[in-house]
Amino acid sequence: MEMIQIGSDKLKVMMSEKDMRDYELDCDEMDYNDLHTRHALREILCEAKRVCGFDASCDRMFVQIFPSRSGGCEIFVTLLDVAVNADKGAVPKKVFEFDGMGSLIRACGAVSALGYDGESQAYASDGNAVFLILDECSAVCGAYEFGEKYPADAFEVGRGEHMSLIASPDAVHILAQFDVR
Repeated sequence: MEMIQIGSDKLKVMMSEKDMRDYELDCDEMDYNDLHTRHALREILCEAKRVCGFDASCDRMFVQIFPSRSGGCEIFVTLLDVAVNADKGAVPKKVFEFDGMGSLIRACGAVSALGYDGESQAYASDGNAVFLILDECSAVCGAYEFGEKYPADAFEVGRGEHMSLIASPDAVHILAQFDVR
């Protein structure tokens, strides 16, 4: 697999036929609504961050996939919010929702292992859901494995009345201690 960063907001990924088999992907059947496709794309984007510094974790993105003659594909990723985030001068917080404490703890273990060193908070809702808030986007790949991204503005609306604080200001490292995978 070859990755080329084209400016600060664009990435080109060239996957061979072998890469497609390794990720268990079929260009004709790739669909972001499919959990396997989403997981594979997140793995590819985490690899892109490691290899060439392309960080897609803080932005909405537009993804285009084109089959190649060799049996692989070319993936073009364009970040949509780079200019907006730069103008605001602050990196938006990332909120993830988990179906229970087990998933939250495993996510904290994964995020901690990726070297996360920012502030983090964990909350429990009136229902079964638990939430993790990350101040930095550098290691969110681990959180995607166990939970789903949740709209930060919707979280803020319900936080005061329907949420209880579990851990702060270092929830990732506090809860990662209980990850026994």
